[in-house]
Amino acid sequence: MVVGGWCMVLGAWCMVVGGWCMVHGAWCLVHGAWCMVLGAWCLVHGAWCMVLGAWCLVHGAWCMVLGAWCLVHGAWCLVLGAWCLVLGAWCLVLGAWCLVLGAWCLVLGAWCLVLGAWCMVLGAWCLVHGAWCMVLGACKATLPLTIPRRVFKSSAKDSTYHPMGIALQGVLQGQYTLQGSPTARASGGKRPPTAGRQTNDRRTHRF
Repeated sequence: MVVGGWCMVLGAWCMVVGGWCMVHGAWCLVHGAWCMVLGAWCLVHGAWCMVLGAWCLVHGAWCMVLGAWCLVHGAWCLVLGAWCLVLGAWCLVLGAWCLVLGAWCLVLGAWCLVLGAWCMVLGAWCLVHGAWCMVLGACKATLPLTIPRRVFKSSAKDSTYHPMGIALQGVLQGQYTLQGSPTARASGGKRPPTAGRQTNDRRTHRF
């Protein structure tokens, strides 16, 4: 009974842990896929920013050549190009980090799903084993009540069937039984001789 209850508690705990692992694994899979998408987007955006920065640098240099009016416009394009280059490099780094994080989340999600499934199987096994132990303990507890009453009657007859006598030292069992028999006295029978009386009779016969 104790083992069955312990197994049922362990099974319920494993079921809870398995469910939590499966939920966490699904969340990690979704988060990993989202990180992969974000990383790819950052890589594309970073490459686009790098192209835009290079175009702005070329356009800025071309604008510098055009004249005084283009000097102002060229300086603005140079600043914009440098900013795009910095933004592009940052997006590339962020994209690579998101790709690594997404791959790690995918692995963690798959591991959590496997662990959750294993915990669910272990919990189900513990619940079944605990219920079986509870039933076995209940059967053992009620086993003496299922013995038929005739077995006790037959055992009582067997125990009272054999005669029991008290053997004294130096006296035969049959003599003691006849001497102490109330039936012999009630019927008026002659009292059987004892060991002492037999000895006296022998002495008298000698004289």
